[in-house]
Amino acid sequence: MISYLGHYQNEFRYDLLGFRLFLIMYFPLKPVVVFLIIVNEFSI
Repeated sequence: MISYLGHYQNEFRYDLLGFRLFLIMYFPLKPVVVFLIIVNEFSI
């Protein structure tokens, strides 16, 4: 159970990293959309 939770936390960390890379890649293309996504993330 503990190892499973640790594995899940690692996957979650990688998902956040991938999401940040996704934002960095698409920021020059769709800055308004990315800005709205960031605002929604902070508003939750």
